[in-house]
Amino acid sequence: MSAVRPTEEPRELTADERAMKLMTAALVDQCGGNGAAAAALGVSKALVSKWCHPRIPDGEKSPAFIPMAAVLKLERLCGAAVLTRWMTETAETDPTTALDPLSYEHVAEMALEHSQAAGALIRAKADGKIDAADRAELRKEFVDVIALFTRLVRKIDLS
Repeated sequence: MSAVRPTEEPRELTADERAMKLMTAALVDQCGGNGAAAAALGVSKALVSKWCHPRIPDGEKSPAFIPMAAVLKLERLCGAAVLTRWMTETAETDPTTALDPLSYEHVAEMALEHSQAAGALIRAKADGKIDAADRAELRKEFVDVIALFTRLVRKIDLS
């Protein structure tokens, strides 16, 4: 008779890990979705979906992240450094500023980023269709919002 081992619950993703998965999803969307990304990389759509999923799937103990070689291939394919740009901006953030308290300046920064993203969406929808230029502007603005909120979550986590 074999011993039954207690089931370990999966850990929660950190703010950076959740943001990385959101940015991976943005990259995959930029390249045409799960099917197109999977075909370009020679992997299954299910695996691409795991890379993008913001939680650890049931039955798994650790998250799956996109390999850097796949990031490079997809970014070259779609001509946009979505994930590596976010990673660079995140890495270049001074970690000591994470210990600064949240302030009204952060509220102003959130309002500005939000209004820029909302403005981009309004402009994109103005003619009833979203074209490649609109998608590029929306992507840039949404990436900026995600980067800001990732920094703010890091401040909360480290304070």
